[in-house]
Amino acid sequence: MDNVPALLAEIETVIAVHGGVVLDASGITFADSSFLRMILGVHQRTDLRIVAPSSRVARLFDIAGVDTYLRVYPTLDAARVS
Repeated sequence: MDNVPALLAEIETVIAVHGGVVLDASGITFADSSFLRMILGVHQRTDLRIVAPSSRVARLFDIAGVDTYLRVYPTLDAARVS
């Protein structure tokens, strides 16, 4: 929860420079509603591609029912090509 504002700031910087963002979510060990709210907000504003979400992130997406709504890729290469 404490890291969401810092992550969002980094994402906003990337969006300003590149117009979209590829988020490697493989190392995220905790995700809650604050993280989910941030992800959904970013998704609505730009091209967000989420790579290899950790089991906790994948479970959160599944429980919230957004796993089919978000653009999730198994690898960084797959996200870049799409």
